[in-house]
Amino acid sequence: MVARQHPYGYGDTQEMAEGRVRVEGVRSDTEAGTPQGGIISPVLANMALDGLAGKLAKAFPKITGRGRATKVNYIRYADDFIITGTSPEVLEEAKTITERFLEARGLILSPEKTKVVNISEGFDFLGWNFRQVQREDDDQTCQEER
Repeated sequence: MVARQHPYGYGDTQEMAEGRVRVEGVRSDTEAGTPQGGIISPVLANMALDGLAGKLAKAFPKITGRGRATKVNYIRYADDFIITGTSPEVLEEAKTITERFLEARGLILSPEKTKVVNISEGFDFLGWNFRQVQREDDDQTCQEER
């Protein structure tokens, strides 16, 4: 991810990501930009992602006017994040909000990493696969308790 200008005045993250440096106000280009997975990459991503949690919380309050929980959760670790929700429709709306938020910062969601999936299909996050599974003995326990 690369941002043009951080909204809170931290400086030009685009220049930082592309490996430009400023010495005494004079901008110089470097031969290589910021490497993917480099130490500055998560810092730049966190600068660009600041505020997304608030946007999502405002769009999806914990309890709606009808007294229902939207259950939209935003989990961020360094430069990775996931958004969970109660339905594909809710997640598509969250995706649209996220895309607009990132677009204002000169960023886009990675098409190959961005998916709306059912928890039973599972997803990978930070090297782990998360999914909901039903254990065989759970079925038997439920039947025995009836």
